[in-house]
Amino acid sequence: MKTAMITVKTDPRVKKEIQKFSENIGVSLSALTNALYKKVIREREIDLTDSYVPNKKTGKQILKAREDYRKGKNYAGPFRTVDEMRRYLES
Repeated sequence: MKTAMITVKTDPRVKKEIQKFSENIGVSLSALTNALYKKVIREREIDLTDSYVPNKKTGKQILKAREDYRKGKNYAGPFRTVDEMRRYLES
């Protein structure tokens, strides 16, 4: 099989983490990369999501919103229809 070389620049932390991951599942980084490329080609899509970790300010706001919701404060709905929602917003 002929091979081609691809050079990719990445953050050193990313490289370290992906190397750990590939070692943990028992495949080389090259095999993991090839599997990813083949999957993208086969499926014609790629999922680019990551776990969301809010910053300190946003985290506090999320906790406050959850507490308000639990107490029944500062939220509206659920609405069964768009008209029901509009009536609420216009009141």
